[in-house]
Amino acid sequence: MTPDRFRRLTEAYGASPERWPIAERDAAQALLDARDPQALAALADARALDGLLDAHAVAAPGDALA
Repeated sequence: MTPDRFRRLTEAYGASPERWPIAERDAAQALLDARDPQALAALADARALDGLLDAHAVAAPGDALA
């Protein structure tokens, strides 16, 4: 697992390891365990985006829409 591949992984699947493809989880975790600075930065970016997406809410449609 390279830092570039790790970034692509987090960009596609987010920061939660349970969302990553099973075949890549161990290698991705090993990169994090090695405290690779690029992987840690990619994970932080993915966490920030996940937080924004999780916080987004869409208002229920009004009666006029029905």
